[in-house]
Amino acid sequence: MNHVYVHSTTGSVKRVKYTGETKAGAPVTHQPLNKEAMEKMIDEILIALGETDHTKSLRDKLQQFAARSSTFTHFFAEMMSWIFKDEGLVLIDPEEPIFRKMMGNIFETLLMQNDDVRQSFVRSSERMEEQGEEPFITLSKDHAHLFYHIDGYREKLVANEDGTLSISDHRFNQSSKQWAKEAQEYPERFSSNVFTRPFVQEQMLPVLYFVAGPGEIKYWSMLKPLFHQFNRKVPPVTLRLQQTFVNRRSEKGVRISQKNAFRNRFRRYTSKKRRAKRELP
Repeated sequence: MNHVYVHSTTGSVKRVKYTGETKAGAPVTHQPLNKEAMEKMIDEILIALGETDHTKSLRDKLQQFAARSSTFTHFFAEMMSWIFKDEGLVLIDPEEPIFRKMMGNIFETLLMQNDDVRQSFVRSSERMEEQGEEPFITLSKDHAHLFYHIDGYREKLVANEDGTLSISDHRFNQSSKQWAKEAQEYPERFSSNVFTRPFVQEQMLPVLYFVAGPGEIKYWSMLKPLFHQFNRKVPPVTLRLQQTFVNRRSEKGVRISQKNAFRNRFRRYTSKKRRAKRELP
């Protein structure tokens, strides 16, 4: 997570990269923000987008956020809180110890029944393949679908042939029951992966329906076996509203194209009617 693509004034797509140091394998909330690198990135994005009447005030606001943010998560929260300041938006960092402590029972359950969790993923992948589609989540069959945090880094938990679980380099090899006990006592050491995250999320913050982007909808389509494993239903999933913002020049071009397309359709229609009238007996 170190770059973004923006549409430039030339009509091309420009890749703007964050040049500060990042800790590979560390959660985003623990990634320290290099203020100079973020300020540089903000300027490069705004230059690519082109100056408008709002560019200076927007730059000042974003630079303020960068100056007082210690992590990427902090910067994102500052920006979202400002954009939606009148909407009552609530932001929760799942890495917060108090919030993570509330997940202890969920992690314990996922660990105690980890054989079933892994089988749910296999069944879901096989179902998609039977339907002629590529699974949207591709993970090894030994993935326990949970991460263990150690020394500031995330290590995936894997299942071993003898029925134990360990982190990926076979350290901390112990039974599911022992891992479950640790999750109950130290839930801040655990986190979910892409397959179990929606399940944990729905346990913590149940919703009437889930508003998702195209990518999220794809992997939510694989979650039914996991939810049903624990006698829960997947909430209805709906595509979020999507909009495309264009400048005045592009808007004018679109309108001209629409008018021309309508004019051409009208000409074809009237021409067809005239031919039909001539062919009448």
